[in-house]
Amino acid sequence: MQTSIREPEHLWRIILIEDDADLSQSIAKYLQLDGIEVTGVSTAIDLYREISLRSYAAAIVDLSLPDQDGMVLVQYLRQNTDIRILVLTAHASLENRLAAYQTGADLFLVKPVDFRELSASISNLLSRAETEPSSASPSLSVIGRTWILHEETRELISPKGNGVKLTTKEYLFLHGFTQNIDRTVPRDRLLDALGYQRNEYGHRALETIVHRLRKKTLSIGTLPLRTDHGSGYSFTGPLQLS
Repeated sequence: MQTSIREPEHLWRIILIEDDADLSQSIAKYLQLDGIEVTGVSTAIDLYREISLRSYAAAIVDLSLPDQDGMVLVQYLRQNTDIRILVLTAHASLENRLAAYQTGADLFLVKPVDFRELSASISNLLSRAETEPSSASPSLSVIGRTWILHEETRELISPKGNGVKLTTKEYLFLHGFTQNIDRTVPRDRLLDALGYQRNEYGHRALETIVHRLRKKTLSIGTLPLRTDHGSGYSFTGPLQLS
């Protein structure tokens, strides 16, 4: 007897963040048979790259990742995209469940999960989402322009998903702009953050860092860093700390 596969009217695209390769492949294969296109990634930094390149209807997020707490990803996705979020974790405590919902998750499932339940949960979640009023998607309007400063790996990721490694000083310099988007950060504040004296040597060292950063990032895009002569510097695009 031949097994029939449901042919969907349209294909949903989701992203799966899971560092267990065997589990990730098993989930992806099952969901794809059920008409759901799956992109699997194993780290937070790969997630940031993917969502800067493509739009996704939903994300399945494991809370235990090698480079970042999954709760941080849930919060980032909720604040910056219209993606529906399903947490899939072995951490089944009430505290984790409450934290996930408070951070922005739509659903919380516990490993090991029956793939039939997982597929049904995703289908139900996305079917309901399609009946809700639509709004402009931040995943296209914001993430498509966002630079990401990754704390764990000291890497700067461009809006196109390309990255460069930063020195400690370069990272500390850019970190000063994460809460001051499109606002001038005074030179003295940057000197203090970098541990430089407020003297001629310190100002020259600061200018060297700026020159090196602009040169280094040419390979991934034009860094939206503006020199405000006489006052400081400003980062004129979205910069997200992760």
